[in-house]
Amino acid sequence: NKFITGSYFFGIAVLLLVGSGTKLSYDQQQKFDHIMSTIDLGAEYDASTKYYRANQAYQSSKTGFLLFGGSCDSMCQRNKKRMELAKQQLDDIRAEGNARVSDAKRTP
Repeated sequence: NKFITGSYFFGIAVLLLVGSGTKLSYDQQQKFDHIMSTIDLGAEYDASTKYYRANQAYQSSKTGFLLFGGSCDSMCQRNKKRMELAKQQLDDIRAEGNARVSDAKRTP
């Protein structure tokens, strides 16, 4: 179909000509790089590892009958609290990193 093929090629041409975005000046690039370098990826990795381990401990401490109305004993409750705390810390670190990425993207 000629119309579909023509529309397809027109769309690609528009993307190539208009969709290239804008170039940053040297100062803008420096500012962007500086903001991005303030993101602590090591802290996010450490928090992610801590959450993974806490979640594994919680999952392994739950009884097999928990799904059928069983209860979570004191060790399970402790592991659940640790897992929730680790999740909150991870979420806070990720939110801070995402805010910095947003700041960097708004570099004038």
